[in-house]
Amino acid sequence: MRSNNNRSNYSTPKKLTENKDNWEKIAKGELPKSEINENVYKGKYTRQGKTYYSVRDPLSKMYYNKCCYCETIEHAPEVEHYRPKKEVTEEKTHNGYFWLCYEWTNLLPSCRYCNTSGGKGMKFPLAEGGVRVFDAPIEEGVFNTDRCKVDTEELLAEKPLLLHPEVEKVEDYFTFENNGAIKGIDGEGRGEATISICNMNRDNLLERRQNVIDKWLEDIEDILLDYSEGEATLAEVKRRVNRKLQRLKGSCDVKEEFSLLQMVCLSDFERLILNQLENETFKVFLKGIYDDFLVTEN
Repeated sequence: MRSNNNRSNYSTPKKLTENKDNWEKIAKGELPKSEINENVYKGKYTRQGKTYYSVRDPLSKMYYNKCCYCETIEHAPEVEHYRPKKEVTEEKTHNGYFWLCYEWTNLLPSCRYCNTSGGKGMKFPLAEGGVRVFDAPIEEGVFNTDRCKVDTEELLAEKPLLLHPEVEKVEDYFTFENNGAIKGIDGEGRGEATISICNMNRDNLLERRQNVIDKWLEDIEDILLDYSEGEATLAEVKRRVNRKLQRLKGSCDVKEEFSLLQMVCLSDFERLILNQLENETFKVFLKGIYDDFLVTEN
């Protein structure tokens, strides 16, 4: 999961704005929740026999074709409602945030696994002291869409446990173990809650993230073995390790898959990579190269 401030570069899709009348009727209860149309919040339309998605596709580009939660590449993501539109798992008396069904800032791109019942589904728990919003912002008979935006005071006052990549600096909430497991590190428990809500330690993610760590470790070990077997000089080893570290740094770019994991691999290199080496001499040698790399890069 990575922070994202790209939404300001995108206009609200026309498919959402042109359905404002129906949106207001749903918010007022003049139309039932069953009238919420996925073709609207996905922006689906057909032209000359070809299908387009004027909401889904901008969301996908905004998040670099990745799931906003787990960072897997997803070129055709599901359009996820951050605040669930039809019901709330933790609040049985809540009818869902139906009035946010077509709110642009409530829509995020998600993979199927993070979004569906095995993941987030209708979950939206609040932290202690949060004040749940139950009703649409209707003022003198008019639906106030300005009060639907994700960063409005009353919605922030709910204190959602689920992190939103456009509201929080989400990088401060997570770290990783060398088996690929993601772990919450904030004192509020929001990192752990987000992991649980989206099932971000499911087997397929664990395996793929561990493979990322193992590949960096394997490449480093091969370089060090070349040195120990006399197939590379000290200067060659330093050059090759530095090149590998440069590539790791490039993999931290937000556009890359699992970029947060790569960031932690680089910033916590000793714990995730170095400490897995069995040869103590290699550890000391590699740490020296890594420390010099940090000095050079900073």
